[in-house]
Amino acid sequence: MRTVAAEQEFHEDLAVKNKEMERLAAAAAVGGGVAGRPLPGDADAVAARVAILHHKWRTVWRLSVDRKKLLQDTLDHLLEVSRGRG
Repeated sequence: MRTVAAEQEFHEDLAVKNKEMERLAAAAAVGGGVAGRPLPGDADAVAARVAILHHKWRTVWRLSVDRKKLLQDTLDHLLEVSRGRG
């Protein structure tokens, strides 16, 4: 079972990766590659793959945010219950 600190660290890591993913997806969307290099292969095929990967990443990101909220709500509830028994 993960601790609250481990969950927080996991979510912070995802937040950093999310910023990088958004930057890369934006660069690919305007026809550029990474660091100004063009993307290899057929531009339409590459754009389609980028769109699919970006969609998958956003799904993972949303699940992470939902999980974080659920865990925080559960922790808040447990703290409230423990104060009531106090």
